[in-house]
Amino acid sequence: MQSLFLEIGLFFLTLAAAGLFAFLETAFTSIRPFKIHELRKAEHGRYKKFFDIWESNPQRILVTVLVVNNFFHVLCSVTITEIMQSYLGDLGLAVGVVTATIMILVFGDIVPKTLAKTDYVSVVRASLWLMHFLVVVFAPVTLMLLKFARGAFKLLGKETIWGHSDAVSEKELKYLIDYSDEQGIIDAEKGEMLQNVFGLGEIPVSNVMIPQTDMVSLDINASIEQASEVISKHHFSGIPVFEGNDDNIVGIIYHKDLFDLMSRNEQKRLKEIVRPVLFVPETKKNNQLLNEFLKKRMHMAIVVDEFGAVIGLATLEDVIEEIVGEISDEHEKVHTGITELADGGWMINASIVLDNLEELLKIEFEVEDSLTLAGFLAEKMQHLPKNGETITY
Repeated sequence: MQSLFLEIGLFFLTLAAAGLFAFLETAFTSIRPFKIHELRKAEHGRYKKFFDIWESNPQRILVTVLVVNNFFHVLCSVTITEIMQSYLGDLGLAVGVVTATIMILVFGDIVPKTLAKTDYVSVVRASLWLMHFLVVVFAPVTLMLLKFARGAFKLLGKETIWGHSDAVSEKELKYLIDYSDEQGIIDAEKGEMLQNVFGLGEIPVSNVMIPQTDMVSLDINASIEQASEVISKHHFSGIPVFEGNDDNIVGIIYHKDLFDLMSRNEQKRLKEIVRPVLFVPETKKNNQLLNEFLKKRMHMAIVVDEFGAVIGLATLEDVIEEIVGEISDEHEKVHTGITELADGGWMINASIVLDNLEELLKIEFEVEDSLTLAGFLAEKMQHLPKNGETITY
């Protein structure tokens, strides 16, 4: 009788151990690389060797857990089978196998793995000491198994095993943002801003620029006083400077430079304080422009077409507005030239960028090359529209 109690006790002990390591298997394989790095920092140098192994060879951690887990699975099965055979004879073998399978599946696999998913970071943090010990003790076994596994994978034409899923992909991040927004984990405004960050790489500069027809620029021969007056009047932080004609942009004059100059009562010509200008192609994406602005510490760029002709002005604010929404400051775009009429119609300045008009009116234009409403009308009508002429679209 005492022997029976010992065997039953051993069975439940091995079942609990199997459950524990199934628990740890899920916890350690669920954690992302950036979380591993956070845990390393939080431990302040403890378990350094373990973290080195975990970050450089995560398969070794998994194999260690699997080796220990399978050991307890086998021991658990053998124990319950022996108990059943001692009382049921030959029938006990079948009963023992079925009982062991059900018990291990439920209590040694499903339940612990489900529980581990609820707070795997806390589980990992609490069991670092145990895993560190096991990785060291079972090193000969795990390294040998990994070597055999690599050989097997090479026979199958695979270079590596259990490929690293190190970072979250852009597609996964977009999905997570959408899901978090739908579930109310983050508010709609923050969700939209995060999605807009990804959208920067899809939107060309030409979609956010101020068209050349709306640009305010200064002749390089203008006086300092004239420049200050224009900048103050329009509340700009900077204005393009041209020489000869407004297509020949030679630099940017900034309000800060003018203010510093006038506060010191220095006598200089405009060309002496003009700063270099950044030229960008109309096809450049907004994320690339943002990187260039930050790298070169600039916040204005002249947009040119494929022939090098000036077609507009893009600012750092324009790019940021694609993420956070209208800021309403630099080269104000509040005055869009759009007026809703009493009869339900609209009076629109033809220089408006089509993308802005689409967003405002919630419609979509089918165009080939046109960027503005004027270009769209000319494209559809095949001539310059005349006063009073109409088009149905």
